[in-house]
Amino acid sequence: MKKWIYLCFLIFFAFSLAGCGSNSQSAGEQYYTYYVNHDETKIEKFPCDLSTGDAQVDSDTVSEANTEQVASTALADAVKGNTATTTATATATTTDTTTDTTTDTTTNTTTDTTTDTTTNTTTNTTTKTTTDVTAETAHIKDQIYELLTLLATAPDSANYKAPISAKLGKVKYVYSDEQVTLYFTDAYKDLTNTTEILTRAAIVKTLTQLDSVKYVTFMVQEEPLTDQDGNLVGLMTADSFIDSEGSEINTYEKTELKLFFANQDGTKLVEANRTVVYNSNISLEKLVVEQLIQGPTNTEIYPTIRPETEIINITVKDSICYVNLDESFLTPVEGVSAKITLYSIINSLAELPGINKVQILINGETDLTFREITSLTSLFERDLTLVQ
Repeated sequence: MKKWIYLCFLIFFAFSLAGCGSNSQSAGEQYYTYYVNHDETKIEKFPCDLSTGDAQVDSDTVSEANTEQVASTALADAVKGNTATTTATATATTTDTTTDTTTDTTTNTTTDTTTDTTTNTTTNTTTKTTTDVTAETAHIKDQIYELLTLLATAPDSANYKAPISAKLGKVKYVYSDEQVTLYFTDAYKDLTNTTEILTRAAIVKTLTQLDSVKYVTFMVQEEPLTDQDGNLVGLMTADSFIDSEGSEINTYEKTELKLFFANQDGTKLVEANRTVVYNSNISLEKLVVEQLIQGPTNTEIYPTIRPETEIINITVKDSICYVNLDESFLTPVEGVSAKITLYSIINSLAELPGINKVQILINGETDLTFREITSLTSLFERDLTLVQ
């Protein structure tokens, strides 16, 4: 008997430890807030501390420092108010469900004694489950609220500014199923293209640090956000903004790229300008080729490279850019000529400063003929006659 009591005690103790750690920030875990520099050329992360979720950030404290921060109090109140509304709705729904379940179970019971037992059991079980889920969700919303409040607060560094500025007006959010949906007013449409992209990158990179937030989406006046070409931005993840694998990520920069894709019949190149926020550890040469592999965002132009193509490495020496790709590059894109595929890379890279010539390698080899037409032993220069 003593052994059973001891075993039960160990099991209870283990579950207690697991429960205690589930809603708190792990020891040594560091969160960051991303801010935009005043020149609007990059975003950079700054360490921040989040509470364990047992207490909300005091919005009065957040807004005391200066005029810009005082203006963000409206945001903090709106965010917090929206959280309360969402929680209240969820609670009401849970209450209705619990009542219905209890009533149905009680109706099927034949005796008064059994009815009381069934009712109490159902109510207690449902209440316990609901309490656990509600507490976990409330903790996540607390963290989201804290991060959004920080994003609306000017940082200590004078060289950076809050991505959620006062001129954006009230911002609300909804959290559900690992997704945060942010609702902006029409003021969001007044942001320049550069400011908008940096703002979006800072917010998404900050929120997706939370294990419970996998996706972020933006709504403007109840309509899904679109980019400068009118395409839906849709769900964004931590991977929506380019990282450099295996390196410490501190700074994201904004750049304008001139890329070349194919026209409809695959016989000419079409110029496409693209604004990209990227990790500053990535070379611009690699960024260009990655964007070409990713393909166009405009439906009126067409891809030139198979999306499964992988970059082995890219180097630059004496104004020559060496692009080493895997064998997937040899597989043609339907309807696109070999020459257009090659020169989409060559012309795009030649737009970068310091690049005069390009050599393309396949698994480190140049002694082969691309699609049995063009020898890759040559160094290629830009050819603007191919541009439509």
